[in-house]
Parts: sequence; structure tokens; C-alpha cells
Amino acid sequence: MDNGLFKAIMATVIGGIILLYLQYKIFEDSTPVTIHVQPPLQSVIPQAKTVEPLQPTKALDIDLTTQFVDIGYKEPTIPRTIKEIIIVDTQTRNIKFEIRELKKYRVAYHYLIGPYGEIKLLVKESNVAYHTGGRNENSIGIGLIHVSGEEYSSLQLDSLISLLANIVNRHNVRLSMIRASSQINQKKKSDLFGAILNKIREQVKTRL
Repeated sequence: MDNGLFKAIMATVIGGIILLYLQYKIFEDSTPVTIHVQPPLQSVIPQAKTVEPLQPTKALDIDLTTQFVDIGYKEPTIPRTIKEIIIVDTQTRNIKFEIRELKKYRVAYHYLIGPYGEIKLLVKESNVAYHTGGRNENSIGIGLIHVSGEEYSSLQLDSLISLLANIVNRHNVRLSMIRASSQINQKKKSDLFGAILNKIREQVKTRL
């Protein structure tokens, strides 16, 4: 065999071996590639915390409607501190007639409770209502549609107790300061006295 041809063949063989060796080393030394997959969008968004609604206390469990009057009250120059709740027997038999009488005499209660337990908000508690002379500045007045000598309905008394508990709870009024208007003004007629009033106070206490 020609010497030149032999050298050419050997060079080709050696070159092939070297190429295979280099490819092997490159594959062996290569660093593995880690592919990071982005999680679905909803899995990276923080979930909103579920907030349980506040449960009203029994004292706040009342149902009323608003029927504001335009006279019989004033706006105080400074915020009021409620120290007393005064209950007034209206000596009338229905809400509509009583509201006409209030407007006629330019007086008002904060709340008026009908014979079937319906509660009307007539004056905002932040305002001074003219319901009991000399005791209006730091009190809340509640009118009961009732004529002295007649029975109070169970619905009316239940609404009264719920409303009283509501007010006592919010204003921290002492139970002894739940009073009938006849205790303050002897000219006022009321059947809420003695054992009856004490029983109402006891019922209010159970709802606080």
C-alpha cells in the first residue's frame, strides 16, 4: 500500500475517534436543565378570608319603623349623656291619633309603641325630646299607647322590654333609672308602678 494513502486513512480513523470522544464528553459534562412550570393563576392568588357576620345580641333584636316628627324636640349644643329612660302612658288608643296630639301640643317621645307591639322612632336619640318637663336633657322618652286602668297587651310589653334592653345596652343606663312618668310628675297617669315596673326591669336584665 502506498505510504501516503495509508497515512490518509489513519488520519481519518483517528479523527473519527477523537470526534466521538468529544461528543461523549460534552454529553457527560452537560448540566441538566430544570424547567419551572408556572402554577395556574388561581393557585397563586391568596384566598380571601371568610369573615363570620356579627351575631346581634338579644338586646339588639328589635324591629322598628321611622316616622320622624318635625316639632317637639331640639338639637343639643353638646352630645347628650343618657342617664334615664322615662315611660309615658299616652292615655290614647292608637298611634295616628297620638301623633296628632303630640304635634298639637308641640311635644314628642323618642319612641312610640303601639298596642300590637309596633315601635315607631319619632325623634333621634341624639336630640332632646319634650316628653317630661325638667327631665328631658339626659333622658330617652318612650310613649306607650295605653289608657290607665286597661290591660297592656303582651305584644306591647314584649316590645317595650326589647327596646329598653336595647337602650340600656347601648347607653349603659342603670336598671333603676327605668322609670314611669308618674314617678316624676304625679299629675301623669301610669299603670307602670311597683311590682309591674320591677318585673319589667327584671325582664330587661335577662336580655342584656
